[in-house]
Amino acid sequence: MDAKKLLKEFEFAPTEVSKHELVAWASLGLVGYIRGSFKPAWPNLLKVWDLIWSANYASGFTHARFWDEMEWRSLGSQSGDSIRAHLEAGAGERRFWRVEVVNRITAPDFSIEFGDLNRTLDPERSSFVRFRFPLDFAPQRLFEIAKAVLDLPVWHGTAGYIFSAVETERDLAYDQLWTWARRYWGFQVIDLHAGTWDAVDGLLGINWLTLLGKEFMSAKELSPLSESDFSSRSVSLHRSEGGAIVKAGSSPIVGDLNLLEDISAYAAVAQTLSNGYVEEPTQFPGMFTDHQSTLAWIRRFTEPSKWIDPELS
Repeated sequence: MDAKKLLKEFEFAPTEVSKHELVAWASLGLVGYIRGSFKPAWPNLLKVWDLIWSANYASGFTHARFWDEMEWRSLGSQSGDSIRAHLEAGAGERRFWRVEVVNRITAPDFSIEFGDLNRTLDPERSSFVRFRFPLDFAPQRLFEIAKAVLDLPVWHGTAGYIFSAVETERDLAYDQLWTWARRYWGFQVIDLHAGTWDAVDGLLGINWLTLLGKEFMSAKELSPLSESDFSSRSVSLHRSEGGAIVKAGSSPIVGDLNLLEDISAYAAVAQTLSNGYVEEPTQFPGMFTDHQSTLAWIRRFTEPSKWIDPELS
C-alpha cells in the first residue's frame, strides 16, 4: 500500500496500551547531532531556520520557548522575523541555549528546535537540531532541509517518519511506541535527551535519509562511500562538503510488516552502515526497558530476529 494512503487510513490514534490518552504521535521529522557547540556554524544555522521558515506551514506557529524559559510564550502577532532577530542577537553568544517553536504545545506536528550543549563534564554531549513536519510534508522539501543541516556541519542524523513521546508521560508513551514499533519498522523512535549523549558514540539508527558528517565518516571508517557499497539499487548517495546523505528510496516508508511492505532499501543502508552504530545505547523507557530491547530496535534491519523476538536480544 502507498505510504500516504496508509497514513490517511491509519492516524496512529492512541490505543488501549496508552489508555486512549495522547501520549505519543507520528510525524515526518529530522534529528541531527552536532559534535560540540553550534557557535562556529551559527551563520549556517540561521540559514537552516530561513529555509524551514519559508515552508507553507510556517504561518501555523503558535508558541515559542527560549533557553531560560520554563513556560511557553504565545507568539500572537510575532512573525518569524522577530524570532530570527532574537536568535541572531542573543542565543549565539550564550554558553547554553535552547529554542523551540511549535504549532501547538501538545504533540506538535510542525516544530523547530535547536539546542546548544557545550561540554562541561564527562561524558561528552552533542548539540542538536530537531524538526517535525506534518505527515503530508513534501519529501523533496525534507531532503533539501537535510542537505542544509548536513552542512552545519552535522556529526550525524536522520530524516523520515519519526515517533515522538509526550515527555510528561514517558513510560506510558514508550509503551505505546514499543507497540507501534513492532509493526512499523520505517519509523524511528526518538529519545532526544538520551540521544545527545549516545550520539557521540555512533548512529542511533537509520531512516529514509541518513546524514553522515565528514568527521563522523572518518572516525567510523565509513569513507569513502559509493552507491555500489549498497545491495539495493534504490539507495542513492548525495555528497557535499559537509559529508554525505544516504537516501533509501525515492520517499520515506512506514515499513508496515503486516502488509509485507518492502523494506529492502532501508535494510541495505543499515547493513552497510552497521559498523557506525552506537554499541550500548541508553534504554528507552517503558516496554523497551522491560525487554532490554532498545539495541534490538536500533539494529532491527541487520538483526531482525532479535527485534521480532526481544527475548533473543
